[in-house]
Amino acid sequence: MSDAQNPPLEPASHPPKIAAKIAGRAFTLLLGTPLYRFLPSDVILLTVRNRETGEDRTLTVEHHDVNGRMAVLTSSRWRSNVRGGARIVVTHKGKRRPAHAELVEDHDEVTRVYQTLLNQYGLDNVDRIGFAIKEHRNPTFEELKALVAGNAVVYLDFEGSGSPEPTAESR
Repeated sequence: MSDAQNPPLEPASHPPKIAAKIAGRAFTLLLGTPLYRFLPSDVILLTVRNRETGEDRTLTVEHHDVNGRMAVLTSSRWRSNVRGGARIVVTHKGKRRPAHAELVEDHDEVTRVYQTLLNQYGLDNVDRIGFAIKEHRNPTFEELKALVAGNAVVYLDFEGSGSPEPTAESR
């Protein structure tokens, strides 16, 4: 059966909140230091200004290379702070750099990004995009679309670099 009601993937389980909080704090402390080398290379820090309060918030996120652009997949509320584009700070490989964040919420485009990453990583690595395997087959576009409902993509382009970075080749 191949319909959106019975997809071959399911959302991966999340770690307990306390574990995620401890890991997030550790990443926050280490990613801006030379010790970043001991952490996963796809984890970065985003410092985003809250549009309502004006306060900065630093988030630990995983980034992906989507057609040569750095992208973050999210269903979290912080994304509303970059709607319409926003200047943010990205901490990557021990360096803080200004960047421009572009939010994409178009459901078809978000689904295409997930499909691109699924093809790039393969079924054995679906956990990298937040899924677990129920049945070993690629989902149809419609199945994937149902699974990513409510998700968005935030593209990150470094300021003054002339090109988005880092790409898979530079990691």
